[in-house]
This record gives sequence, C-alpha cells and structure tokens, in this order.
Amino acid sequence: MDYLILGCACVISPFMAFGEPLAVYFGLTGALMWGPAAVSIAVGQTVGFTILYVFGSQLRARVGWLRRKFEIFDFSRLGRGRTAMTASAGAFGLPPALVLSLAGPMYDPQAGVFIGTLLVTRIVRFGLLAGLPAAFGSFFEPDMAPEWVRGLFGG
Repeated sequence: MDYLILGCACVISPFMAFGEPLAVYFGLTGALMWGPAAVSIAVGQTVGFTILYVFGSQLRARVGWLRRKFEIFDFSRLGRGRTAMTASAGAFGLPPALVLSLAGPMYDPQAGVFIGTLLVTRIVRFGLLAGLPAAFGSFFEPDMAPEWVRGLFGG
C-alpha cells in the first residue's frame, strides 16, 4: 500500500521535482525497500508525463506564452533522434522530460514509444538514485556531510 501511495503522490512530481530526493531518501534510510520505491516513483512520474503528453495541446492552447514558445521550435528537424532524445530526457533530464511531454504529439506521434522509453529510463534513473545510497551509505559517516544536509534528514 505504501508503494501505491508513493506512486500516486509522484504523479505531480513532473511539476514539483521531488522524485529524485525521495529516491535518495529511501535509499539512505531504508524506510521502504529502495527497488520497489524506485519503480513506484518512476511509474508515478511517468503517469504524470503521460497526462501532460495527452493534454499538452490543450494546455498550450490556453497559455499564450507557452504556445508561442512551442511554435518557435521545429520538431521535424529532430528526425530519427527522437527516441534517443527521449531516453536522454528520461535518464539525465536533458532536455527536460516536462518540455517533451508538453510538446506531446508535436514532438513524437508514437505515444507508446515515448511513454515506454520514458518509463524504462526513469526506472533506471531512480533505481540508481536509490540503489547507490543503499549500497554505499554504510561506508560513509553521516558527520562527513555538511550541516545543512544533515538537517534535511534530522541528523
């Protein structure tokens, strides 16, 4: 049930960007198992990106400055590099997946490929963000962290 709640909460994380800190937190603290937590975060965030992909055109139509920004760029110039760009956005955040999702079918008319690529790369991203602290956290003394970092975790 915790993982379902975590996934549902992460649906809004494309706007709030709290998926990464949550993954690191669960990796460090062990409050939830880091693997299922990473998958829950990735699935929730991908659902959020999917909502933006489906309704992005309506949002662009209502928000004038957003519409003007997207009209400037010619997505047809990307050619075959769209899947690689989606993978880069999912794994590294460059370009932001939020922007690609808002572009929706203007960017990539194959919704299944876009969403699938984003899901797989987000699982890898959050798996690494949660798994590395879980694996190597015991090798570091918490006192090594700056005071502001320790304050984040109540230590």
